[in-house]
Amino acid sequence: MGNRAVAEPADTPSGKDDPQAPVEVVPYDPAWPGLFDEERGKIYDRLGTRIEDIEHVGSTAIEGLAAKPTIDILVGQPELAVDAEIVDGLASLSYRYLGEYGIPGRHFFRFVRPTEDPVLSPFCTSLTSITQEDVDRAKPFPEAFAEFLAWAGEGPHRFCSWGAYDLKQFLLDCARHGIKKPEWLEPHVNLRRMFSAEKNVPQCSMVQALEILDLPLEGTHHRGIDDARNIAKIAKFLL
Repeated sequence: MGNRAVAEPADTPSGKDDPQAPVEVVPYDPAWPGLFDEERGKIYDRLGTRIEDIEHVGSTAIEGLAAKPTIDILVGQPELAVDAEIVDGLASLSYRYLGEYGIPGRHFFRFVRPTEDPVLSPFCTSLTSITQEDVDRAKPFPEAFAEFLAWAGEGPHRFCSWGAYDLKQFLLDCARHGIKKPEWLEPHVNLRRMFSAEKNVPQCSMVQALEILDLPLEGTHHRGIDDARNIAKIAKFLL
């Protein structure tokens, strides 16, 4: 269902600029569902086929529950990236874009168009949910990697992944395209090995590690951005 970007009405007194501001909780208002329906209609009219679903979420969606008087709305779209059309469409309804989880640029995600074997196998699509259309319209590795380095900045950074495969793939692709590897790519932090040593268990999959820590699997397993988020949750227990 797409992204986790955040938008709010520009005139909403949310307290984001003052983290010490008290949170107002009021008795349940029967008008809240109607306010959501009205706003949902406006968003559908503005964005049309660009979105898949609009849901009323948060405490104001629960009948009879006292809540802060803010209608939380979840807008699902098929694409992970939030493009200008979505942002501008919501801006025309007086929403302001706050980025992923309210922090613009917090996450980086790009598909990469393969050049040597450009056609995805059915197994790859089944495993990752990535479609041929996704990669056909993507940029090749040199361009996507340059955007990644620009997003990451100079650092200092430590590259972490679950196992050593991602490191090996980065090094292979840099060599294949004649790209100088970033200095921070190594030494690499193998979180799979670290987790095994910390928990005194055999090396296991990311999903098994989440189960050991009693953490939920979020998103689609084997899809890069979702795996990165899940691995980051595990890393909090290790680093």
